[in-house]
Amino acid sequence: ALKQLTQANEISGYKSKYNNQTITATHTTLLDVLPYTLIITLKRFDLYDDQVYKNDKYISFPIELSIKKEMQHGIDKKDVKYQLKSIIVHHGNLSNAGHYICYSYRVVNPNLINNPLTSHTKQAYWIKFDDHQMDIVSEEEVLQQKAYMLLYEKKIN
Repeated sequence: ALKQLTQANEISGYKSKYNNQTITATHTTLLDVLPYTLIITLKRFDLYDDQVYKNDKYISFPIELSIKKEMQHGIDKKDVKYQLKSIIVHHGNLSNAGHYICYSYRVVNPNLINNPLTSHTKQAYWIKFDDHQMDIVSEEEVLQQKAYMLLYEKKIN
């Protein structure tokens, strides 16, 4: 979706403000400043006949998001990678009601792994937060969700 957003789009029938001739123009959207935390909200609700309906279509999303320098504006352009850290999922059909669940990626301090004083046996894992319940889940379960929001963190080399 980001690649489509930053591709050039031709606009035919555009009137030039310089000579009033009809020309074919090009419109391009580029990213200017890339944040440390990138939050992407997916459009899940549509208005139709004064009613709000939920769009429950599955949209795939990557664990690692690459933003190429061609998608950026400015002089300090470089390829940037983001790591998925959290997703928020909305359950329900209405915009003013429903239930939210969060999946969050947890990285463990390497000194705590296999330490007899802790229960950590993995370097990283996904946790599902659902009200008062927390469960460790697989990355596959996370990637199957119909996400409402995606939170990425910039990878620092």
